[in-house]
Amino acid sequence: MRLFGASIRKIVLRPATRISVLVVAGIFALMYLGVGAAARSMTSAQEIEGVAVLVSFPDAYTTLVSILTAIASFTAAAWAGAIAGSEWSWNMLRVAVARGESRAAYTLMTLAAACLLLLVGWTVLFAVGVALAAVGGMIGGIAIGDPTDADAVGRLPFVIAAGWWSGVLSAAIGFGGSFIARSQVVGIVIVVGLYFGEQFAGLLLPPEILQYAPITVSSNLPIEVMGSGISSSLLGPLGVTTAYILIVGAVAAWYARRAEIA
Repeated sequence: MRLFGASIRKIVLRPATRISVLVVAGIFALMYLGVGAAARSMTSAQEIEGVAVLVSFPDAYTTLVSILTAIASFTAAAWAGAIAGSEWSWNMLRVAVARGESRAAYTLMTLAAACLLLLVGWTVLFAVGVALAAVGGMIGGIAIGDPTDADAVGRLPFVIAAGWWSGVLSAAIGFGGSFIARSQVVGIVIVVGLYFGEQFAGLLLPPEILQYAPITVSSNLPIEVMGSGISSSLLGPLGVTTAYILIVGAVAAWYARRAEIA
């Protein structure tokens, strides 16, 4: 727990943590406020109906989940990659080893701390997105519907948990890739490559196989929870996502134990 607490404090103080949250919040502000401003000049019922999907609840929850999941996968990978890469550029791992800490434990506690803080970030950004969606609807003169819809609100804790776990996989891949490569940018490159690679693979592989690809299987988790709630059909994707996370963590720990520290 000492290592875990120290890792949390270390990551919270890094500028990349604050910048990542502000960047995503800024994207939401530009998107929702821009849509609201554009809606004021719309006269076509079809155009207004298209905008309503973004700002009218409870449908706006589903749209927000899809958007945040996509943005979070890249942001989490870049953020975690920056954390992992700096362990080498700042010689933090060497300092920890010199103090008698276990290499594997230090690496895993750093990754675990990043994953916990990702939950906080995902929750905060989801709340910011909800607020901006409502403001955008009011700016555009579009009815925002019922944000307190019992069915949708009842699913939100599970949606947030599923979205967080989806982001954890991207963060783990970003962390592991950057840690092994000793570079702050390799992690995001790997996640972007997987994302577009899976999009291309969709043209060649059947859905039965592609559904278990890392980015695809994790991204579908929060969307499925928002759409149909908790059911036994989630066990497969949840198990596969968890397996990927454990594998990446194990590989990073193994590399930390064997790596040469200058």
